[in-house]
Amino acid sequence: RTDLIGKKGTTIIPSNQQKSIGELLQKCKSGENIKNFETVHWSKVGTFIPVSVNMFQVFDSDEIPQHIVTVSVPLDEALADSSSGAKTDTDMLFQANVDPMIIEDLSGKVVDMNEAAKKILGWKRSELKGKPIKTIIPQDQQKQHEKILLLAQNNVPIVKVESKIWSKTGTVTLVSVSLIVLKDSEGRPTAIANIFQDI
Repeated sequence: RTDLIGKKGTTIIPSNQQKSIGELLQKCKSGENIKNFETVHWSKVGTFIPVSVNMFQVFDSDEIPQHIVTVSVPLDEALADSSSGAKTDTDMLFQANVDPMIIEDLSGKVVDMNEAAKKILGWKRSELKGKPIKTIIPQDQQKQHEKILLLAQNNVPIVKVESKIWSKTGTVTLVSVSLIVLKDSEGRPTAIANIFQDI
């Protein structure tokens, strides 16, 4: 992670693939979501890795584009996933994200959390699963969460909105929260990813 932060995205793109990736980037900036584009990345040691790439923009609460998220899956895994249905968008995001992350269903109940979330919140997955997401949101922040959740459900991804979360022991942590709607293969919303950064 520290090797790549601050460097150009082309650092992991072989020179003969950079033009096509640049064209994809421009399409993404124009509002087009890129799905399952097959290309090649290369590793730090120079190994070529065939991948399936998905790209989409992330917006702030004023609907201003902030970032482009790229999810790259090794092509052999992507093909296996499409045939077995074993992995979901949630799995890929969990693997790619080192920040605390909680997945809530469309009714607002926790369905999953990653290791970073367990560490900052002090809850075990089994203890929090099925409980309302409001369990970890202080009372004075709950209306704001409802507002940004509504925006996210209306296809406005939310990035880095200041909020607070509290742990099992009652410790309150100031965070920035990003919300992304997770969808199934037919584009139907299935859950909301809450990504927290300690500020």
